[in-house]
Amino acid sequence: MKPIILILFLLIFNSSFAQRLPGGVSPDGEYQTEKKRNNFYAGFVAKGANFLNDWGLEIGGKVGANLNNSVVLGIGFYSLLTRNLKVWDSFRSRNNILVLGYGTIETEFSHKISDNLRISFNFAPGLGRADYQNFSAYGIDNTSSGDWFFFVEPGLVLNWKVSDIFWLGIGYHYRSTFGVNLTGLKNSDISGSILSLSISTGNF
Repeated sequence: MKPIILILFLLIFNSSFAQRLPGGVSPDGEYQTEKKRNNFYAGFVAKGANFLNDWGLEIGGKVGANLNNSVVLGIGFYSLLTRNLKVWDSFRSRNNILVLGYGTIETEFSHKISDNLRISFNFAPGLGRADYQNFSAYGIDNTSSGDWFFFVEPGLVLNWKVSDIFWLGIGYHYRSTFGVNLTGLKNSDISGSILSLSISTGNF
């Protein structure tokens, strides 16, 4: 799936800059003026994360600026809402409940399919923290609890314009995580497929 995302990114990236030549000239030689987009946007995002052989729900928000009609740059903050992702502790013969929180840099290249539909390639590197719920309650030293990690999350999002200022997005992403060093947890445990649903406001 990752090679497919990369190929589609290259196609979208190329078409994003080929839609308009300098001076507002389209590839067919006609002069066209596209409505200027609002400089800023904000959005609510819900993500279904396929980790540890289960699905967890992450929620968060993002804000940013439209650099032009095809490129968006922003930041996002997210947290794992559900408490159903568990890591087996063989030493104490119990499940530890995973807690996640992270921030991202949101980069988006979009291609206009129609006035009400856009497809976007998203690339989101980020920094997060993994922990176990009530870890210290088990009598374990707090210094062993909690761990910082890095990740990259490319994806494809289909955005549908539901009004002049609201867009609904449905996406597929893949998260690759690095640097996990929490007891019982590996990089692969919090790497995997992500499904997203977003509602954004702004004149896109």
